[in-house]
Amino acid sequence: MKLQNKKYLCTIPITGIIVSILVSYTTLYYEMEKQKIFFENQSSLIFNNIQSIFNNLDIINKNIALLFNSVDFISENQFNLFTQPTLTRYPFIENIYYIPRIEQKNIKLVEQQKRNEGYTGFKFRTFSKKNYSPSPITKYLFPIQYIQPYNVATSSLIGRDILTFNQVQKAIMISTLLGDATVLSPGKNSLYAFNSLYYGKESSQTYDQNIDNVYAILGFKLSPSQILKHIELPKFYVVEVLINSINVIPNNNNISTSFFDSIHMQNKSYTFNSQSVETKTIYTKNFFDYDLNFPIFILLLGFLFSYLFWYVIKTNVNFSLLLQAQNKVIESEVNEKTEQLEKQTKELKIAYENQLLATNELKSFSYSISHDLRSPLRSIDGFSRILYEDYADTLNEEAKQHLNRIINGTKRMGELIDSMLELALVAHKEIKHEQVSLSDFAHDIINNLKKQQPERDVDVVIANGLTINGDSALLHSVLENLLENAWKFTEKTTHAKIEFNLQSENNSESSYYVKDNGIGFDMNYADKLFTPFQRLHGKSFKGTGVGLATVERIIKRHRGKITVAARPNEGATFSFTLNNQC
Repeated sequence: MKLQNKKYLCTIPITGIIVSILVSYTTLYYEMEKQKIFFENQSSLIFNNIQSIFNNLDIINKNIALLFNSVDFISENQFNLFTQPTLTRYPFIENIYYIPRIEQKNIKLVEQQKRNEGYTGFKFRTFSKKNYSPSPITKYLFPIQYIQPYNVATSSLIGRDILTFNQVQKAIMISTLLGDATVLSPGKNSLYAFNSLYYGKESSQTYDQNIDNVYAILGFKLSPSQILKHIELPKFYVVEVLINSINVIPNNNNISTSFFDSIHMQNKSYTFNSQSVETKTIYTKNFFDYDLNFPIFILLLGFLFSYLFWYVIKTNVNFSLLLQAQNKVIESEVNEKTEQLEKQTKELKIAYENQLLATNELKSFSYSISHDLRSPLRSIDGFSRILYEDYADTLNEEAKQHLNRIINGTKRMGELIDSMLELALVAHKEIKHEQVSLSDFAHDIINNLKKQQPERDVDVVIANGLTINGDSALLHSVLENLLENAWKFTEKTTHAKIEFNLQSENNSESSYYVKDNGIGFDMNYADKLFTPFQRLHGKSFKGTGVGLATVERIIKRHRGKITVAARPNEGATFSFTLNNQC
């Protein structure tokens, strides 16, 4: 019985919804039929306007052609006089062109005539590369001679061979065969029209319709946007005009395709001088733009009753089950999150302990290097020097050379130990943030280098006021390595020059560079440059091969990066970035 009552209660909102939908559909259907009739009338009007535009264009073309055929020579003043009234009356005509035919043998003569008329450096040209197509006619040129309106934008077209313009080439060739007919040519964001003018073309005479009898071409450029204004397109209407299946007027309104929109479409076509002209009119209207007050009221009322009945029945039956299911889900999620947190806490603790152990081992290793390795090294160096100083007179030259090699070897071993120790410790040293003057560091380093080698004349350029937030000792080590390398590798350069300056800067980071004109290197080996103990110049220059590796680690600790550009015997430029918010 309860089940039957539930079914009975469910049929009430369902029946209400069905009735509401039927009433709404009846009203909507009536409104849509009225709109359909109105749309068909508007489509016919739009089609007639488009047809009228092209017919008027044909008449305009023929009238101007008659004026041109009535005179022996078309001057610029005559062209302007014939065409300006047309441009004023028909705003959808953007430009009018007069394009005479010129034989190849007369090109130089005509070019010189144009130069004499004041067109300095005048020369016939083809259209630009993106619009260029080779002319199908080799014995003639058809350059644009006059254009209205003439302005800065259109002046660049003067002298260009219209037969090299790929968008209109085919239409022009067709126009030379159709005689007194206007030929339309779709272009990029434009529409063109052309009419060929023939020798001997008078009302009482016949003439040969071929390119050899064409003395000029009359061209028009039409504006699609002005055509739309001319036909007074209603709101929510979209019109496409297709010339030989090519759309010359892009979609002028967005066509809505939402669920609540109705779309009406009508196509009409006719033949214009052997060309197919088709207009496609599209109209969209949202259902809610109709008079839907009463149908919507019925629909909403039916939905409301349906929802209330469904809610009462469904809620009473499933409320307790829903609560139980939700509690289980929440409990399961809480347990899962708790386990994840405990697991992550253990992993973090283990990672911290491993890191602490690695740090202690590194410190122990560093201590071992500093004391256990240095002690025997000092003994070797000390006794070697005593032996050399006390017994130098009794030693032959070969023995002295051996002692010098021992002394130099212990010295280099000490340098390698220092470099290796610095490289190992720099990755774990705690960074102390403070405002650092890179310019002051650079000046101090260069002054020390000049004191060590006062005989060298090096042109050093250091920008002033370069500051950054970072670790003072580590950043000093960066500049010290880079500037000492620049100083070292310009030693054999006649006019040595070193430069340190700011390259670029923004809110997040600053970029600097150290540049020299020293011996440089081959960029094919640049990948070895920041690898410890890798040297590109062998024993030609002093060094341990650890300096640049140390520099890279320090810069990475400051959330930056370092790059290099170099050429053999042309110097090197080291560019590095430092984070401004370290």
